[in-house]
Amino acid sequence: MEPGTYAVDPLPTGPPWRLWQEVGEEVAARQGVYAPVYSVSFGARGKIVIAPR
Repeated sequence: MEPGTYAVDPLPTGPPWRLWQEVGEEVAARQGVYAPVYSVSFGARGKIVIAPR
C-alpha cells in the first residue's frame, strides 16, 4: 500500500475461532477459508487498514 492510503479488509479476523472439523468446508468457505486449517476465524469483518505516511 502507498503511504497515506487505507483499505478495508473484508475477511473476518480474530476471535472467536472455531475448529475446521466443527464448521466444515462450506461454512469455512463463507468465511474466506478454502483449504483445511486448524481453526477458522469468526471475528469482525470490515476492519480498516491504514498505511502511515
